[in-house]
Amino acid sequence: MLAESPGRVAWVAAALNVHRRHAASVTGTITDRRHLAEIARIHAFVRARLDPDQAQRRRQDEYLRRAGRRLGAVTATTKA
Repeated sequence: MLAESPGRVAWVAAALNVHRRHAASVTGTITDRRHLAEIARIHAFVRARLDPDQAQRRRQDEYLRRAGRRLGAVTATTKA
């Protein structure tokens, strides 16, 4: 998907999206475990397609751990 794109891909450290978690939101209607699994799935996709360096992989892993603590869910693992 990203490899076939005519554009360029770049990492931007700033949060470019902000959303609220509430009962009627997309993230509010799925279980915490499923939300965490979706984050892990996207991280795995990025790793498979873009082959990020070790530092980026560590940031992904730390983000997943923080998200798991925040959501009160068992931490998923990022594969790939």
